[in-house]
Amino acid sequence: MIQNVAYTNSSYDTLRRNLGRNLGGESMRVFMKQRREELGLTQQEAADRASMTRANYAHIERGR
Repeated sequence: MIQNVAYTNSSYDTLRRNLGRNLGGESMRVFMKQRREELGLTQQEAADRASMTRANYAHIERGR
């Protein structure tokens, strides 16, 4: 479950710590996209909840 937590940066380590999951690389990317879609959120809405830009969120989802 994605928590409504303010992220200080978009690194995978910070995301794993704040999500409370031991995910990385491809699985983090897939998890984020699937969860966002389950919640019916746009990338902008998910990015707003994570206190990051949509561009940064999109890069993470794409694995860049």
